[in-house]
Amino acid sequence: MRKIYKGFLLALLGLVMHSAGYAYITVSGNITTDQTWTSGNTYYVSSDVVVWEGVTLTIQQNVVVKFTTSTDLRVLGTLDVNGVSSNPVFFTSKNDNTVGETITGSSGNPGNDDWGTVIMLNEDASAIMSYATFRYGGDSTVGIWKQGILMFRDAQASSIDHIFIQQGYYYGLYVENTPLTVDNLDISNHNYGIYLEGGSTSTFTNIWLDPVYQRLLTVKNTQLTDLTAWNITADENQYIEIYFSLQDTSEFNNAAGVAYVLKNEVTANRLYIRQGIIIKADTDAALTVTNGLFRTFGDDSYPVIFTSLKDDIGGDTNGDGTATSPAAGDWKGIVIDGVNSSTYAKALLNNTWIRYGGADFNGYSANLFLREASNSSSITNCRIELSSSVGLRTTNCSPSVTGSSFYNNMADAYVTGNTY
Repeated sequence: MRKIYKGFLLALLGLVMHSAGYAYITVSGNITTDQTWTSGNTYYVSSDVVVWEGVTLTIQQNVVVKFTTSTDLRVLGTLDVNGVSSNPVFFTSKNDNTVGETITGSSGNPGNDDWGTVIMLNEDASAIMSYATFRYGGDSTVGIWKQGILMFRDAQASSIDHIFIQQGYYYGLYVENTPLTVDNLDISNHNYGIYLEGGSTSTFTNIWLDPVYQRLLTVKNTQLTDLTAWNITADENQYIEIYFSLQDTSEFNNAAGVAYVLKNEVTANRLYIRQGIIIKADTDAALTVTNGLFRTFGDDSYPVIFTSLKDDIGGDTNGDGTATSPAAGDWKGIVIDGVNSSTYAKALLNNTWIRYGGADFNGYSANLFLREASNSSSITNCRIELSSSVGLRTTNCSPSVTGSSFYNNMADAYVTGNTY
């Protein structure tokens, strides 16, 4: 990967800075030695700026950085942003005349995709940022980077605090395979919220999310923890979406009543779901818990609910009004798979509804399938209904089933190799 970046960088123009006769400083091209953008100045990025490997770009407090159309700040070295509460740093469009100096040719009417991204994009890149505002960006000229206004991809451990992201395109914060520490992040009036992918665990404290469109948080192949401390402002169409896998011990819980959406076949090792949480499954989606504990904490007043994305219980999550309705077989269902280790694959389900599943999944079909799971599994006060095939299927295990109901399934239960 590094050779590709270097070949790309060598093709760029060198750094250009002009200050004589202008109220702002124009920058473009490669930064190959340590550099500081100094307090009180406006810097105009007229074409992509790239911070070379091993090089640090320091941005002092009270600096405004403005970008022309689709330009990026790409960091292969270190970015050090030193805003303070009384004098933050701004990353914004050349058309934004509300901060810094006015750029020649500014329309004065910034849009939500006027410029590209600030991105830390390889194993040598890192950032420390304090008190910075990002707005009107997210439209990089390079398609694979058109994912957010502030991005970390395969970077070193980094930290950001007191970051405000507003009125941009796509995700506000994009994190992939980077251990990132985040404190005081506010994303508002933005297309989407946060994207998290990969094995590197990030930590979040003091988070405010109020994006415009549906995706509050996208999670792909990473750990998802308790979100009750996040300050989420959401309407019924907004959701947290899950792709492919959940790592380590993950948890579905938030204080805003936001639904979780399974976008495809999702696997998990250990997963806890708190009372009142609604999980909706897209077409042909499934949840498989392998060799770990799957536990739900529903109660009589606030059950945990698994259902179709087309089901408007808890809100019109797919945002189509009454255009679609749920039906049996909309999704595949839940599998507790203990084929490799039945000692550890266990389900403890309390006051949980599972509905509208039953589509074929690797030759099996059921709303809930316990496949050679632990005999200490239990299904208590649950409601399993509207399956296009079997409500509950068990193979070579003997779970406890008490106080539970089965409604309108093609068949309520299918048992093989069990003793009760």
